[in-house]
Amino acid sequence: TEYSSPDEDYVIDYTYDAEGRPLSESYAGSDYTSQTDYTYDQAESRRTRTVVITYPPAEEIFIGDTELTLAVGDEYYLYTYFMPYNCAAETVTWSSSDESVAQVDEGGNVLAVGAGTAEITAAGSSGLTATCTVTVVGEKFTLNVAAEDLVLDVGEEVPVFCYVTYVGNYLTYKLRFVKGDAEAFSLKWGPWEDTGWNLYVTGLKAGTATIQVQVISVDELTVYTAKNISITVQDDNTAEKP
Repeated sequence: TEYSSPDEDYVIDYTYDAEGRPLSESYAGSDYTSQTDYTYDQAESRRTRTVVITYPPAEEIFIGDTELTLAVGDEYYLYTYFMPYNCAAETVTWSSSDESVAQVDEGGNVLAVGAGTAEITAAGSSGLTATCTVTVVGEKFTLNVAAEDLVLDVGEEVPVFCYVTYVGNYLTYKLRFVKGDAEAFSLKWGPWEDTGWNLYVTGLKAGTATIQVQVISVDELTVYTAKNISITVQDDNTAEKP
């Protein structure tokens, strides 16, 4: 005996034996299909139920990030997902177009090795592929200063704007200056101004020296990058400045 239960979204078919016991049950819907079969052991009064569920094949694969910028030594986890959402599971194989730039392991963990650009590819077992373009830069932090050669008069105060750009998510750092024993000028930091700080240089007496502005770790133990600024203080305020 067969019985069908039609619906707009799915159909279930049942098959029964002469004693009214279920022999099979099939389900066909938009999200998956299933086939259930029953067998009976009269001697042991036991019923065996076998279920096979079939999901639709994947149509597309996506990587969570399509573009990525890392600094040398950075690590980043890439993940994939398939569409439609209820598709059959697939294994994913990862590869890099240039392992001297970026390497990726079997779990999608990317390691930035050297400066350059590489394509990270995720390939599903069905042949579907997706890529992420990884750009690797040499330095995590870049220090920008408004002037690297500064000329000022005795008694004059000149601001030098300094700001930092970096690769990756939110990072913490400090800026400091290294003046040495220079006596021709004084230095002080101004308050934060939207994107950076002004380093105020005040001329005290004629002389020339070089200072260094550094990007350092919060614990002040690591110098990430630095820029030198040459400072000349003149006592003739009629001299023409470059």
